[in-house]
Amino acid sequence: MEKFSFSPLNVNNLTINDLYALAKSTCDMAIPQRTLIGNIPSAVLTELVANNDSMGAQINKSLKSGLTEQITKGDAQSDALLGEVKRTIVFESKSRDEVRKGAAQKLDLFFKPYRDAADKAINTEIAMIYDMLSKYKTNEELKTAAQTIGIATTFDLLDTNNSEVDALYKSRNEQIGQRTTSGSTLKPTVVSDYMQFCSAIEQAASYTPSDALASLFNNMDTLRKKYHALLGNSKAKPTDAPPAV
Repeated sequence: MEKFSFSPLNVNNLTINDLYALAKSTCDMAIPQRTLIGNIPSAVLTELVANNDSMGAQINKSLKSGLTEQITKGDAQSDALLGEVKRTIVFESKSRDEVRKGAAQKLDLFFKPYRDAADKAINTEIAMIYDMLSKYKTNEELKTAAQTIGIATTFDLLDTNNSEVDALYKSRNEQIGQRTTSGSTLKPTVVSDYMQFCSAIEQAASYTPSDALASLFNNMDTLRKKYHALLGNSKAKPTDAPPAV
């Protein structure tokens, strides 16, 4: 009788995200074979699916921050102010008043590198606005031109809003960087469920052999080898800090 034994894998040393991915892939392999793998493996599989799904939901929840809504609103305000600057410059560039037309054309040349700032990632947009305003505030001709076509206040509002968005963005990233993934509270349960499922598949494949069990075993073993290699190539830790968004 052939005895099935999985390749070594220290599941406890996987990061939260890698553990979730391993368990999810394993479940996806096993679910279509549920009726063919036996009652005990099927029962353990049910627990693994439920607990891994719960851990995944906690991981996703931990990436959210109460500051996100404020950042989104602030970003939208910056976009609106940039849009107002752009529209005013375009409109005044066609003015019959030569003074206003000249002022708008001067600002148009200055504003050109920043026209698509609103389309950039928020951290890039913040940096572009800072760069634009630092040049604007030290150039008297530009400030006079903005006064002439009526957007000096818009630049001031943009300056204030951008600083507020930047502060919120940095605070959110700091919060996320300092906390561990809340899914870590379920990690021991998922580790235990995964190990029990592997043990159940080993026993079932060894004592009640079938093509379905052999195929599932081989696929799961290939996956374990992949994550074992991952541990060997990185300094994995039992818990993760979620990435900054």
